[in-house]
Amino acid sequence: MLASTSLMVPEEHLTRIQGLNQSLQGGLLIVSAPLGALLYAVIPMAGVMAVDAVTALFALVPLAFIDVPRPAVPDEPRVAGAVRALWSEISHGLRYIRQGAGHVPLLASECGEASADGCSRRWRA
Repeated sequence: MLASTSLMVPEEHLTRIQGLNQSLQGGLLIVSAPLGALLYAVIPMAGVMAVDAVTALFALVPLAFIDVPRPAVPDEPRVAGAVRALWSEISHGLRYIRQGAGHVPLLASECGEASADGCSRRWRA
């Protein structure tokens, strides 16, 4: 949607609209969880799901009437070139990690902590 926004909005208003979009996204993240908990406390789960379906319709129905432009997809890079570029970036990142004095132990400790945390959560449930 962000790519389409830049095609729908005049360039002089683009910064303002992108800021508004970011503000709305942040506000929705803050408001949605407490609002969902409130709805769950007030109405049964079937009602919460109905509210979810109705709000999804509020989001989808306007898309049937609004022409959302699609950004042009360039022919390059082709799939083979993109895969090669991906592996090149991965190998560059691994070389960078190996060259740093403390990168490997730090990465190993983080991976070990994440897997241990995942295991402990699994066994607690």
